[in-house]
Amino acid sequence: MCCTQPAPTDTAGWKTIPGGHGTGCATDATPYEFYVHEGDPRRLAIYFQGGGGCWNSRNCGLDGQKTFENAVDDGDRPWLNKAVAGGILDAGNPANPLREFTIVFAPYCTADVHLGVRTERFDTSDGKSLSIAYRGLANAQRGMDSTIPTSVAGLVQF
Repeated sequence: MCCTQPAPTDTAGWKTIPGGHGTGCATDATPYEFYVHEGDPRRLAIYFQGGGGCWNSRNCGLDGQKTFENAVDDGDRPWLNKAVAGGILDAGNPANPLREFTIVFAPYCTADVHLGVRTERFDTSDGKSLSIAYRGLANAQRGMDSTIPTSVAGLVQF
């Protein structure tokens, strides 16, 4: 397993939270982490990053083009990638209706639409193989457990 470079200190208010035990990316390319921009604790927005799924040897990248990212890296960090941090993730934009919310950004690296719970091995006729660890549910649950208060009665719902 390789590791990402340490994040720069200027994070524009975003905090990196390690995923911890049981979380991870599809091929263990990097450890899982998610990001929190603290705002009003009674107003919470959780953003699940989109990405492609993988369910056979072709779209997992063995026989064709890989349809998912298998790592969390600088391209996912909202303070480094303006394409990621625009819109509802831009807490500095006065036009953003969520600028005062606490925002959780859950990067996508599991090829399972944030819902997977198993490991699957894919093989091709020419002997290639790849194991995909679908850990999306554990990653999503960790993000929610560490940011949603035990009593959600005060949260604004919409």
